[in-house]
Amino acid sequence: MSDDPQKPGAVAAGDDDDATRTDPAQAQQTAARDEAAAQADRTAAEARASEIREEVRVTDERRAEEEVAKAEEARKAAEEEQAKREQKRREAEERRRAAAEEAERARSHAATAGEES
Repeated sequence: MSDDPQKPGAVAAGDDDDATRTDPAQAQQTAARDEAAAQADRTAAEARASEIREEVRVTDERRAEEEVAKAEEARKAAEEEQAKREQKRREAEERRRAAAEEAERARSHAATAGEES
């Protein structure tokens, strides 16, 4: 735009004052509209924050459930390992007992054979 007031589209320096001035009713309407928009934004933000808190709660709950499940699996694995060790111990004890009985029979048989000779 040109500063020459004679050219089309030119704006005189005094014309700008009317555009920047607002009447009190218009200012009040603008403020009310801005406040309503701000309140709507706050409400939307609070709703989103609530959704996020719920998502975090659900995620935390799932993680806790997963930890409990892992702990249960670890407990079962430990019990199974303990049962295997106990089974091996019983089998070793049975083999020791059988070997001792076999050795006793062999000594008894040797003693009987020695007496007969």
